[in-house]
Amino acid sequence: MNSQYHERLKTLLDNILPNTSPYNIFKELDDEFWLWLHIEGVKLEDSLKEYLPGVPDDQIQLGFTGQTGTANLNAGFLGYRLFRDLSQQYSSTPLRKQKVLDFGCGWGRIVRFFQKDIHPDNLWGCDVMELAQDQFLSTHTDRWTNFLRNQMLPPIDFQDSSFDLIYLNSIFSHLSEEAHYMWLNEFERILKPNGLLIATTWGKEFIRHCEHIRNAGIEGRSVYEEEIANIFRDTRNSISSFDKGNFLFAPSPTNGNLNIQYYGHACIPKDYILNHWPTKFEFIEYIEDQAIYPQNVIVVRSR
Repeated sequence: MNSQYHERLKTLLDNILPNTSPYNIFKELDDEFWLWLHIEGVKLEDSLKEYLPGVPDDQIQLGFTGQTGTANLNAGFLGYRLFRDLSQQYSSTPLRKQKVLDFGCGWGRIVRFFQKDIHPDNLWGCDVMELAQDQFLSTHTDRWTNFLRNQMLPPIDFQDSSFDLIYLNSIFSHLSEEAHYMWLNEFERILKPNGLLIATTWGKEFIRHCEHIRNAGIEGRSVYEEEIANIFRDTRNSISSFDKGNFLFAPSPTNGNLNIQYYGHACIPKDYILNHWPTKFEFIEYIEDQAIYPQNVIVVRSR
């Protein structure tokens, strides 16, 4: 397979015309080869780095996601395929004609893969962290993806009805009930009619994970593990509350510059979505299957 990919890479590079956008260079590639280019191809051909974003140093990657290298890119690609496939399934607008926002994009490990699907004018990432903006610049992700630095709470500097798709990877797993509700209203404003909002959140498996970390003992715990070992301490009652459709939130005291009133660890059940999200959104799907994705996935459409 690798030798076949080497030949495909050579053919691909031989046929690139000057000043061609990745949107046009890579648009016909299958998923497996597209991912291989980001992980292995750039190691073989330096010229490929002119068309693909770089990656941050390992320490910065760890700070954002707790992963580095191949594992990090594989996780980013998993998110890309999830959001892309759900958009293709539920949107009436073809993917290549959509305007897309990665809300809370970090250093861009997911949005980078959309550059073969979405024209650079229509591809956006935003994040509250200055470090994310710095990494967009240093990895040259900004060549093919626009970046906007947002504040912790709305508003955000986009016009009404701007986007066909807004996706949030592991953002609603951290925002408080008040903060996430404020952003829901803002997303309703900047989504086009019939636009899709796809967000991931913690489910009750995370509550069980907190208990597992707690029971494993303190030796060798990371700062993050120490924090989650001390939340949702009453596992049974927390899961019961989740099953009753309640929003669960535990503030994070180790979140850096983010306000603990709004930032921590959140679990949002399906019944909460059905009963409490604004009626301006049409509920489509709630995926609660870790074989599909590590977090629960919420899919709604603006009316």
